[in-house]
Amino acid sequence: MIAVQELITNSLKSDAGIKSALGNTARIYDAPVKHALMPFAVWRRWEQKPIAGDYEGAVEYAAIIEITCKNNGIDDAKSAVSAIQKWAINAKPENEQTKIILIMTNYADVYRAIDGRTFLGVVRLKILVEEKEIS
Repeated sequence: MIAVQELITNSLKSDAGIKSALGNTARIYDAPVKHALMPFAVWRRWEQKPIAGDYEGAVEYAAIIEITCKNNGIDDAKSAVSAIQKWAINAKPENEQTKIILIMTNYADVYRAIDGRTFLGVVRLKILVEEKEIS
């Protein structure tokens, strides 16, 4: 798991709204899991690119997190998507090497999967990161 992904995941897992939506242990995984308790979230994609212009020390990430809920879980999926969006507004996690400048929701949706019983929530995040200088 990349350092930024780990930083974001730990911040999500410590948020009260996320815990309410995904369980007290906030079931967020970096790969799909068979037989996980529902609802749970999985990181689907991480993209990284440098930011053009005068801001040389920053990097932009695009991350997609998917929430999976079974049976009548559309309300659970909507709740989890909403919790992630609320978290993104105020979250500014950082550690010794990394400072998050911006977390923004680019896209969010909830829909029924092809099996007809599973509901999926998808949130696409834009994350701007600045690497700290270690002295």
